[in-house]
Amino acid sequence: MQVTLSKGELPAAIFRSDRENARIWWAALKEGQREDRICDLTQVLEFYGIDLPESEDGWMMACWESECA
Repeated sequence: MQVTLSKGELPAAIFRSDRENARIWWAALKEGQREDRICDLTQVLEFYGIDLPESEDGWMMACWESECA
């Protein structure tokens, strides 16, 4: 997605919280893409001995953090 800005204008995304940005990003993914990301992240978290998220919201945030890392 490309955003066109005027001189001196900041993108709206920098004013949103991580949770809001994660919700927008997660909603844009197809169900299969979400499942693939959860599967891939599960393998990584289990490898490092990190507890798995227990909710859909937890998975959304964990996948978002992984995407932004």
